[in-house]
This record gives sequence, C-alpha cells and structure tokens, in this order.
Amino acid sequence: EKPEIIVLGSSNSMRMLPSTLETEFGMKAFNNGVFQASVEDYLCISKAMFEQDVCKPKLILLCIDDWNLREYTTTSKMSFEGANKRLIYKPSLSQYLP
Repeated sequence: EKPEIIVLGSSNSMRMLPSTLETEFGMKAFNNGVFQASVEDYLCISKAMFEQDVCKPKLILLCIDDWNLREYTTTSKMSFEGANKRLIYKPSLSQYLP
C-alpha cells in the first residue's frame, strides 16, 4: 500500500513516527527523513516520487531546519563524514536537480 503522508526533513524529522501520523490522520504514512537533508534533497525526492509514480501523497510534512534557509556562499559548504551517502549524490535522484 502506497503512503498518503510523506515526511521530508533532516534527521531531526526522523522522530515523527509513521504510526503516530497514521493514528492522527487516518492515512498510511512514511518518514523519508535524510541525514543532513538540504533543499536539494527535498526537491529531488519530491520530483522522483511524482515522476517515477512512486506515490502521490495527499499530505507532505516538510520539516525545515533553520540552516536550510541560509544564503549559500562558497564559504558555507558543509562537509561531513558520509556526505557521499546523501541522496543528492545518487544519480537516480540527482537527475531531478536542475
């Protein structure tokens, strides 16, 4: 059964339990939280979800961190161990990044 509620966000959003959302809203839920998620991750995951017909949720809960709203400069690059494991680095998702 495809979810009707999708959670998008960083690891901070991973505490939103699908079972709690399902009880609250009466719809099947899936938490797609991504470690250190960025705006690019939200864009690529959303586009892939709709264009590959993975699911067409009725509700998307977008959990934005304050650092997602900062102005990007060449000095604000975030570097951390495991960055290459982020979804934006996967060709199946990064193809949706303009």
